[in-house]
Amino acid sequence: FQRQKIYLQQNRLDDAINENKLLIAKYPDNPKYILMLAEILSSNNKLDEAIDQLNKLIEKNPGFSAARLQLADIYWKQYNYIGFIDELNIAFKDKALNLNAKINTLMKYMAFLPEEHLKEVLPELANIITEVHSDDSNAYLIAGDVYSAFLEKKLIPASEIKLAKTQAANA
Repeated sequence: FQRQKIYLQQNRLDDAINENKLLIAKYPDNPKYILMLAEILSSNNKLDEAIDQLNKLIEKNPGFSAARLQLADIYWKQYNYIGFIDELNIAFKDKALNLNAKINTLMKYMAFLPEEHLKEVLPELANIITEVHSDDSNAYLIAGDVYSAFLEKKLIPASEIKLAKTQAANA
């Protein structure tokens, strides 16, 4: 792992990738190393290779939603909005996926508003968070932030917000 970090600092991408592959071979049951490899590949515009690694990981561990978040990021870079939305929906519905990971993902894409493809999906994801994590007040805080931003940017009529308020009150 330390060699990989050094190789990355030295811009020796192929060596860093090879070190990561050695880690995967030595610890095949640790998905963290596959995520790291996919991140390195994605960061260096080797998107198809990153997608391949993530899809293999998801096939082996369908409930490992952190891989789905990373896959969604790659789909976003590729303008594959259907894949982007599909992966986010699956990941956000997974109660085992850390709420903070979902909040960070929402906040990251809020910066792209008023991007057309996000106008519909971000409120839906905010609603999913409140449904899946109904026992956590942070879920409602992020949903409120999403709807507040949408109101501020005039991306959603106030009448639609009432529905979200009702859902939050009933939770």
